[in-house]
Amino acid sequence: MRTSITLTLAAGALISGTAMLAAPPPPQAAGAAMVKQLSGSWKAPEYKVRLGGTLDLEVWGEGASKLRNVTLTLKSSGEGLVTIENSIVDPQGKTRQYSASVTEAHITVGPPRADDPDRPVVTVTKADERYLDDRGNRRTIEGVRISLLPVASNPNLLNFRFDTPAGHGSFGETLRRRK
Repeated sequence: MRTSITLTLAAGALISGTAMLAAPPPPQAAGAAMVKQLSGSWKAPEYKVRLGGTLDLEVWGEGASKLRNVTLTLKSSGEGLVTIENSIVDPQGKTRQYSASVTEAHITVGPPRADDPDRPVVTVTKADERYLDDRGNRRTIEGVRISLLPVASNPNLLNFRFDTPAGHGSFGETLRRRK
């Protein structure tokens, strides 16, 4: 009888020890780890689409295309900068005058909420747009929302969404981690 009690206690200790090792980290620790894993430099593939509307043809000419380049730089503290470069180029790839602009959004990325554990909370602290041909022409963009969703199957991919209050200029991209 004494032997069976000892074996039972030893088996119980082994089982509870295994359960402790397999327990998930506390939610705050997991959230902080997610933010740290997202830190670094990210870039979307260049988006290029040929313009074809009547107004676009009249203003920009035959064969013009819209370009968009998106980058995200995120510190392990959660502070980050999103840069969106837009321009119109002619068929030879030369940027058309008065078309180039840069939108910058300063963000803070925090741990996910309990009801959405896969998506970190992103707060836009400041967003503005400036046109590169006109010095000092900068405008604040109020109400911008940015969301990030890590791709579970590939830690080098990050789904990115940029939304404006009116919807104009909103888009989504998949960013790739830069080496």
